[in-house]
Amino acid sequence: MLKRLDGKDAEARYFKGAPWLPGAQSAGLETLRESRLKTAGKRTLMDQPDNDTLWYQSDLDVFLNRWYSSYGDARKARENHGGFLLPYKSHFFVCEADVISALGLEPDDPDWEKIGWDAAQPTDLEACERLREKRESVVRG
Repeated sequence: MLKRLDGKDAEARYFKGAPWLPGAQSAGLETLRESRLKTAGKRTLMDQPDNDTLWYQSDLDVFLNRWYSSYGDARKARENHGGFLLPYKSHFFVCEADVISALGLEPDDPDWEKIGWDAAQPTDLEACERLREKRESVVRG
């Protein structure tokens, strides 16, 4: 029978004495906590703006976004129900204004209207570039 591990117990066993990774610490591997403490406040490649992931961040999963594998479906949904159409890797999602705010941008920025609320295939490339620069600035901190 498997036992669920929570909190510190799970963290401690992640490397220390884990049956699938015997002797991990003696081989120089850190505990999860030590690894987190070392990297806290340091920038990694994951923090850098990336064209594929610029318009999404992991803490947006608390919002109910509508995801699509095709641009056409996403565009049709945005046209029918409103919102903002954003790309993420090879997918698209339509979100509400609160997601744009969570991304560190102003949902009332006139550039959104200029691009047709569509960052995947904007109608105004200059306006989209301004929004992209603002988003990159937020990501860089």
